[in-house]
Amino acid sequence: MQLKELIKTNMKHFIFLTLFISSIFISPIYLSGQDYNKSGTDIKNKDTCIFFKFIPNFTVNRGNNEIFKPKSFEINLPKKIKYWEAISGANFGFYYKSKQVIFINTDLYNCSNNKSDSIYTPSEKEMENLITTTFETSRKKRRDIKEIPFLKGRKYQIVKKQGVTILLYNIKNKNYDDYLKLIKTFKEL
Repeated sequence: MQLKELIKTNMKHFIFLTLFISSIFISPIYLSGQDYNKSGTDIKNKDTCIFFKFIPNFTVNRGNNEIFKPKSFEINLPKKIKYWEAISGANFGFYYKSKQVIFINTDLYNCSNNKSDSIYTPSEKEMENLITTTFETSRKKRRDIKEIPFLKGRKYQIVKKQGVTILLYNIKNKNYDDYLKLIKTFKEL
């Protein structure tokens, strides 16, 4: 009887320890809004836009003793952000009314070989691939770009700047020019 209880107790400790260790090395950092301000994020409400500046004061451990420092950057964004999230200092989602999204991927692990600047309209298939394989989100159903359907008749744009990918997703025609002009202000610091 004692041996059975000992195995059961040790198994619980082993499972807890395994989950704890794996969470240290595998789990990304999920922060949003107020919590992220502790990381050196500066958000200012200007007359015509929101100024977003990210200067991380942390590093990300990939799990195999590789340590990465997220990129510092600043960008002007459209006003009226409903919700925003930042994951691992590499993925930033800004969610607006009517399922409009601006998503920034800073290529934390320098996976992209293509560092040239470009602006183009992606195919629906390319967007789907980018969203499902590259973008990391907090998986909050209503506010997750992976859960927001592609809406025909809306505008889509990919802006690649300094190795960073910025996606305009489901943007209303009347907002498109202003949104595009603002995201072109992206600057790596």
